[in-house]
Amino acid sequence: MQVQGVIHGTKIELNEDPGLADGAEVDVILLPRRLSEGATQGVPGDRPTAAGMLAHLPPEVDEEIEAILRDRARASFREILR
Repeated sequence: MQVQGVIHGTKIELNEDPGLADGAEVDVILLPRRLSEGATQGVPGDRPTAAGMLAHLPPEVDEEIEAILRDRARASFREILR
């Protein structure tokens, strides 16, 4: 089951009824949603994180970063220029 919601401190307000009994214990995996153009993330004064700074980028950037990491993993050495 996948349900979207909004975090308010330690509580999560769900956008729809999950169909579970009130008080039922659940396991939760949090996946931050990508922000749309022009939206901001976080609360003023929060320290920025790498994930937060990259969250607004389009999916194509993820593919480019993966390609760079694959290329780096294949390299067996680096030449040091003097």
